[in-house]
Amino acid sequence: MERKKLLTLIGSLCLIVVLAALPFMAACPAPEEAPPPPPEEEVPPPPQKVLKIGSLLNLQLKDAFEIKKWLDLFTKVLNEEGGWEIGGERYLIEYTAYDVGVEAAQARAACEKAVYEDGVKFLLCNFGDPVTQTITITEPNKVLVLGGGFSREVVAPEVNYFIRGNGVDLARGMTYTVQKDYFDRGARTDLIVDPDTEMGRFGNILWGASAKMAGLEVLPDVFYAPDTVDFAPVATKIMSYNPDMVELPFTTGVHVPLIGALKDAGYTGLIYPGLLGPALMEDLITRVGKEYME
Repeated sequence: MERKKLLTLIGSLCLIVVLAALPFMAACPAPEEAPPPPPEEEVPPPPQKVLKIGSLLNLQLKDAFEIKKWLDLFTKVLNEEGGWEIGGERYLIEYTAYDVGVEAAQARAACEKAVYEDGVKFLLCNFGDPVTQTITITEPNKVLVLGGGFSREVVAPEVNYFIRGNGVDLARGMTYTVQKDYFDRGARTDLIVDPDTEMGRFGNILWGASAKMAGLEVLPDVFYAPDTVDFAPVATKIMSYNPDMVELPFTTGVHVPLIGALKDAGYTGLIYPGLLGPALMEDLITRVGKEYME
């Protein structure tokens, strides 16, 4: 009995102690949770490398516009795929077409902008640029040029950054079509006139071959010095052969004085001018008149 009373007394005392401690327990705040660790600092990805490429194009010519359109598309497709993979790295492409026009001064200005201002290190698919001018800018600045040209300047032993391709053989299909049309219109003799450069001489070989296929008799070639200004003696020599048609495959930039000299010399036969853009045609019409060009 005494033991039972003792246990009851101990239990009552414990209950009293617990009830007395409840207010103090409620007043004590719950232990704070440890703050989360700070987020790891995000390391930004390294900036993607950029490859700047360009073209020197005479944008008066539809051929040059086609080149620009294809390279714009090439750039768009590669960049959408994350860039051009070269040597295990990807490069975003920045492509710019530089209009060289038909004058040497404009061509030099376009090339200088590409090299000095925009930092272009690769010029490719050039069309209509005077390589004898632009190479004096690209070569000392170690700009790789993938272009055309057969002048002595671009094949000199000291040239290291100009890589040329032929390409003009693909034009012979169009040339043959024109030559065959002139043959059907009555032409029987053909005289090809070009600057006295490697490109001019090589072009004469190609144009002469397709002229023979069209049934034309190819007369002796006429070449003129690249720095010729007065074309009256050239026109006189052409007239001495009395050709039915005259072809000017690579006479870029001198159509106006050369064809003007032919008119002044009394030439009335057919002329195949080669590369001839709208602005150049307007200059020719101003010089020789619309009827002569027709």
